[in-house]
Amino acid sequence: MARSSTRSRRTPRRHRPTFWERAASAGEMLRGDAGGWCVLASSAIVAVLLASWMDQRTHAQAPAPSEVRFLNTPDWVGDSLLEHVGRMAARQCDSGLAPTQGDLLAMHDALNRSGWFEQVSTVRRTPAGDIEVEATFLTPATTIRDSYGEVVIDRAGRPLPDGTRMDASQASMVLINPRHDRPTRPLSAWRGDDVAAALRLHALLIGHDWSNQIRHIDLAEFDRTGTLTLETDLPSRIRWGSPPGEETPLETLAARKIHRMEASFRSHGRVDQHHAGEVDLTIASHLVHR
Repeated sequence: MARSSTRSRRTPRRHRPTFWERAASAGEMLRGDAGGWCVLASSAIVAVLLASWMDQRTHAQAPAPSEVRFLNTPDWVGDSLLEHVGRMAARQCDSGLAPTQGDLLAMHDALNRSGWFEQVSTVRRTPAGDIEVEATFLTPATTIRDSYGEVVIDRAGRPLPDGTRMDASQASMVLINPRHDRPTRPLSAWRGDDVAAALRLHALLIGHDWSNQIRHIDLAEFDRTGTLTLETDLPSRIRWGSPPGEETPLETLAARKIHRMEASFRSHGRVDQHHAGEVDLTIASHLVHR
């Protein structure tokens, strides 16, 4: 009887290629198939787009600006003006997104062109998402009246934006009859030696107990005679003469003119001595009433 025997069968083990074998196989494929390079390039493009999307997502999730804050503002700048220039800056940033460096540069440029600032030093974003601005506001000095109306100017003769008003306690001594009208470019000084001379005189007259009695500094004669004239609220005219420091050889010096006005105010209660005509301060020896 033949004996039968049973032979056990084993399942053959499958070979799993290693990473390096796969890389070598991919290299062989790329060497032999130009389409493989297209696959690799497409993968690179996808990776770049994914990175860009992730960067935008991160930027969108960053805190958006909640406040534009101006540092070290002068006392004359009120809340309404700060809100106005703050909104002007905020409009340069996309709503709901944290500002980019380009947005900050746009804010800097918009504030510089607004006419409110002598200089905008820094516009930066804080970690909390607010915007901080370091800038120097133009400081109102007085009001000047030209053929277009009245406009506030600073000590250098640069007009502030329309709508600016002087404080009621500083509203006297409006400059009138300048030779030229206001400049059209922001931060440009008023043309003409007459305005520069009147501003020097204004700085000398402001701040005295009698300053509010002077309503105007008249520049009408300056180009012809070099003379500045004061108008009081009586009304009366006080012939001041040359700008401070530019007196003619026989003219009373500026300090002496101020002394005479002080004496008139102490003795009469008014710098014009209640004289409704003209008071001439220019003669060295005495006052002249006309």
